[in-house]
Amino acid sequence: MAIGTQNISVSSARIQDNAVTTSKINDTAVTLAKLNSDVTGTSANKLVKLDASAKLPAIDGSQLTNIGNQIVQIATDRETTATSTNSGSYVDSAFSITLTTTASNKLLCLFSSGAYLGGDGMFYRMLQGSTVLGEGKIRPAAGYPTASIIALGTAVGGSETVKIQFKSMDANIEYLNGSSTENFTASLNVIEIKP
Repeated sequence: MAIGTQNISVSSARIQDNAVTTSKINDTAVTLAKLNSDVTGTSANKLVKLDASAKLPAIDGSQLTNIGNQIVQIATDRETTATSTNSGSYVDSAFSITLTTTASNKLLCLFSSGAYLGGDGMFYRMLQGSTVLGEGKIRPAAGYPTASIIALGTAVGGSETVKIQFKSMDANIEYLNGSSTENFTASLNVIEIKP
């Protein structure tokens, strides 16, 4: 039976499963004016209706897929106080971020800091827990050289720490993020991304 433009009510009890398909309904045959107002909304089992600007209303999108990467959180540790060492073994710097992550998410980690070298230079590295994400070294240069690392890690889930460690190349005192007379604003940033 063809349905015209009359305002009639059709309940799910009157329609068998799979009885209505797109090949049986003309694209312009069903309009919101013909549907009961109880059909649209943002609660369970409702059709979502775009607003006047053609945007979705506020809904829970946690089950949407194929929408690209999503930033979950951004954490930053900015330091202005120098940390120093003359140790030949890695020691923790002041740069450290502990955050709660979701397993399998990606962690984009960015570190940048000035350095003051009292000797031949320093080695430095970035760790996620006990995993080394990246490392580098600084040798004396004109002005104040910069230590930097950009690395991508995979979240293990739960509480985890990303930090910077450094050590001296020759047992002379090396300063990360400045010296007693020169300070640099430096930062460690961690961005958690849901792929």
